[in-house]
Amino acid sequence: MSAQKVKSPTIKQKKMHTYTLASGNGHIKSGVQELIDSLPFYVFLVDSDHRIVMANDKIRGALGVEPETITGMYCPTVVHGLDEPFPGCPLEDAVFTGKAVEKRLYDKKIGSWTLSAVYPTSFKTDEGKAVFLHTARDITNVVRNEEENKLKAQLLDASTDSIFVVDNNGRFQYMNDTTFKTRGYKSKEELMSKPLKDLDTPEFAKLIDQRIKQILEKGEATFETAHYRKDRSVMPLEIHSKVIDYNGQKSFLSVARDITSRKAAAEELIRNYDIQRVINKLLSLSLEDVPLEDILRQALDMILAIPWLVSQSRGSIMMVEDEPGVLVMKAQNGLAEPIKKACAKVPFGRCMCGLAAKNKRIEFADALDKRHVTTYEGISPHGHYCVPIMYSDRVLGVINVYTREGHQRNQREEEFLSSVANTLAGIIIRKEDDEMLSRTLKSLEMTIEGTVQSMALVVETRDPYTAGHQRRVADLSVVIAKELGLPEDETEGIKTAATVHDIGKINVPAEILTKPGRLTDIEFGIIKTHAGAGYNILKHIQFPWPVAMMVLQHHERLDGSGYPHRRKAKDIIKGAKILAVADVVEAMSTHRPYRPALGVNTALAEIKKNKGNLYDAEVVDACVKVFKRGFTFHE
Repeated sequence: MSAQKVKSPTIKQKKMHTYTLASGNGHIKSGVQELIDSLPFYVFLVDSDHRIVMANDKIRGALGVEPETITGMYCPTVVHGLDEPFPGCPLEDAVFTGKAVEKRLYDKKIGSWTLSAVYPTSFKTDEGKAVFLHTARDITNVVRNEEENKLKAQLLDASTDSIFVVDNNGRFQYMNDTTFKTRGYKSKEELMSKPLKDLDTPEFAKLIDQRIKQILEKGEATFETAHYRKDRSVMPLEIHSKVIDYNGQKSFLSVARDITSRKAAAEELIRNYDIQRVINKLLSLSLEDVPLEDILRQALDMILAIPWLVSQSRGSIMMVEDEPGVLVMKAQNGLAEPIKKACAKVPFGRCMCGLAAKNKRIEFADALDKRHVTTYEGISPHGHYCVPIMYSDRVLGVINVYTREGHQRNQREEEFLSSVANTLAGIIIRKEDDEMLSRTLKSLEMTIEGTVQSMALVVETRDPYTAGHQRRVADLSVVIAKELGLPEDETEGIKTAATVHDIGKINVPAEILTKPGRLTDIEFGIIKTHAGAGYNILKHIQFPWPVAMMVLQHHERLDGSGYPHRRKAKDIIKGAKILAVADVVEAMSTHRPYRPALGVNTALAEIKKNKGNLYDAEVVDACVKVFKRGFTFHE
């Protein structure tokens, strides 16, 4: 509590309470006075009845009175203006116990802290009462500093980053709670006993001297490292260290952030990029005039070049050709001669590749187990991923990738290999379709309409769920064109384009076309290539109408949100605008693998809602009119 200034005592009060030290030696008394006067805070000598025996000269500044004027007065009255000791009074406690008492007292009125201390002495008053040394000093700044340091410590412990200080020998001098907790230790003391170098993994431990030199030269540095946890698992870290003065010696303050999640995200990004790159390259090759065997060789090279796919850079791709139930090796990399000869042809069910074909599933082995019946003297230890290439329920081939012995099966690797297998399946089927279409075109002299119908059939035989879609879109496109009053010749061109508007889907793997669930971003990206692919197929055919351009633009939208080129209204030809509306209405009205039919009313509501924004207003109005007049789709 703060001292309360009081008036000087009266002469009567002084006479009533005249106290001296029980010593006849005046030198001792003057020596005590001189001693307490030397202290920088106010001091009383008080007897066991709380009467002031002596005070030092600092009382003037604290209470505004002269020391000699308060001798004999009641201490609680002089200091606090009270008639009795306040609860918890340190003088009261010291008198009661006969022991030293120190207490911190807070004055709420002025927000200050005082250290009030009472110590027993060997002195007695003339009446034989015990004398106590009573000191009081302002410790407000001390308490504030302590609280500030406590808050700083709490803030450091609350940080999700590890914060620690080590000396020149790499010994811990300080660490926050996160440092020991994230490394699996029960207490600071447990980890403080270990040198920092014991935490570093070997690849980074050898860099310690180099990094210390760098920090000393520049004053601070940021770098990546990795620490062992107590269970010996590894925690990747980004550390910023700087030179500081700690307890009078040069030390290193470090802030270490766990970058496990960041590294995982970066690795995932790299994997996704690699997957997309391989798929895009294969799709690009499929659009070029490249033999299938060349595509298979390039596909194998790209698979084996993926750094995160733990392989031995060896493998092969096998295909089913003229002989049913037999795999024929079409591409290989790094295979030993005995394997190339023994596996030139593999029946379904034999060895790992044959089992993958027979069982229509991925076969994995982490070593040469009993399934690996094809062997030879000196064969090197290895494992396998054997992934079937399938179209619907038909086995087209197998991708075979060698792994290191003991490699653990990995779902991400299997997903990647399956994506490649599905893409190759689409390419193989497309090549078969191309060959079939080429033979058909060469062997038949057909009218343009017959050719168009044949191409449309190719798409629909690959995608039974949308069989008849192109024909129904063509039927609706024709009646819309007539409602708009377009010339008969132009209407015939729109009909032709509508009949083959999805021809580009022969480039899309059937597993994606018929997938019952929601498409992934990668799969939808593959679907979106069909408009451009259709254009590339049709652009060399000399139609009397811009059929290829209508096919290219039938997914463009007036506001530029469509694909593949995000064209806006003025850049989209009339026929493509009609195809866009007819395509949406037919698609929403009929069943799809991923949803039931939504119905004509829902489809018409969609185009009316987006009239003038996504879809041409005149075309939408014409479409609504023909349905009102009774137009229906025919199976």
